[in-house]
Amino acid sequence: MMIYIISNNYILNQVKRSFEGSGLNSDVINFFYYFIIFCILFSPILFLIHLYVKRRESRYDSNEFGSISDKETIKNIFDFALIQRSRFDISIRRSDSMIYATLVDYDDEFIYLEMPSYLKISKVWFKKNLSCFFKIGSGKLNAIFYNFKSIVVDYYVDKGSYIIKLKLPEKLYLGQKRRFLRIEIPSKYIKSIKLWSASLDKYAGFSKDISEWGVPLGLYDERKRSIFLKDISGGGIKLGIKKKIVSDVVKFKRDNEYIFLYLHLNPTYTNSNMFFYFICKLKNVYQVDDPEFYFFGFQFVAEGKVKANSTQIEWKEIPLEQGCESLGNWLFEKYLEIYRQKGTV
Repeated sequence: MMIYIISNNYILNQVKRSFEGSGLNSDVINFFYYFIIFCILFSPILFLIHLYVKRRESRYDSNEFGSISDKETIKNIFDFALIQRSRFDISIRRSDSMIYATLVDYDDEFIYLEMPSYLKISKVWFKKNLSCFFKIGSGKLNAIFYNFKSIVVDYYVDKGSYIIKLKLPEKLYLGQKRRFLRIEIPSKYIKSIKLWSASLDKYAGFSKDISEWGVPLGLYDERKRSIFLKDISGGGIKLGIKKKIVSDVVKFKRDNEYIFLYLHLNPTYTNSNMFFYFICKLKNVYQVDDPEFYFFGFQFVAEGKVKANSTQIEWKEIPLEQGCESLGNWLFEKYLEIYRQKGTV
């Protein structure tokens, strides 16, 4: 029906008559005629498919773990890199060789990198696509690695050094998705920690009723401090447990391959109610010479959501490569807050 309507369109018929007047073969004229009809019919469909694909990509990017797209956060990170005079490792296109540069300035639209003295910049650098890698912080626990892609828009010479001007990236990516940001957080950021033994039933799985967990193995709140949080990431936690609770480390490890963990943290600017239930797997026992605590490393394997007005909890597996995203975001905000106050980032 649609083809019939279009084929009787006045404009198309006029186009067809123009082709006929050119002396072309009738088969060729018919081919072009129906080709135009085809394009008119399917162009809107192709356009809608294109919009759908772009929308899906945009939705994926906005929820992508390990990336930052908020412009103010990106500028804050570059601010820290500027204070530290962080080294930027630059790769041109897919080259394996690296050029080392230093961030000297940034604004709302651009960043400015000082190139090494041996390198002479010319117009051939214009519009080159660069991959850049850098880090902020220091030490194994506090350093965060980032990478981004940008394009050279200009360059100039300042005090004998070449400065290249890059577009401010729309997105920063964490350097390695497996490298979780692991930090030591002050006790004032922790409201409560509770620890229970978690036996795994091969038929029923882990308990889904909090009321069945019994008395916690260890507790941290305003009154009791039988647990010490050493450090934490989106993928796991290192806890110190008082020796009076763990009389035998070997037995504790055997009896507590899995634990239930309740973690209640102080709110952030973007999250007002930060508490978590985790199933954790005991991964490491740390030989630390401490008079009060034994230290254990736990990996988060599942996160629980408590049903409204009940003690029932639903467990959802945490991907090994991803960790707990909401906790990771909280840690990132606290990292910026803590080290902005210290002035060390």
